Amino acid sequence: MRDIKRQLNESELNAIMPKIMQWTKEHDDLLVKEVLALDPFSSPKGSTERSNVWDSIAGHLILVAMSSLLYLEDQSRTGFNLCS
Repeated sequence: MRDIKRQLNESELNAIMPKIMQWTKEHDDLLVKEVLALDPFSSPKGSTERSNVWDSIAGHLILVAMSSLLYLEDQSRTGFNLCS
């Protein structure tokens, strides 16, 4: 997550973090794929390396959630504009 905070500016973080995300089966699947790909359990428990791997996993999940929220907002706006 620390990596993500460095990549996004303050206003982008504030726009995304307060939103409530609905955890879905797709998120479960993505989490499992990330854990299998990055294998955080191969590093010693409590190590900086293991922490960095978990940060990377969390950051990727945040980016995916963020992109789906932005997509939903855009679709909602488009739908509203079509109805107006």
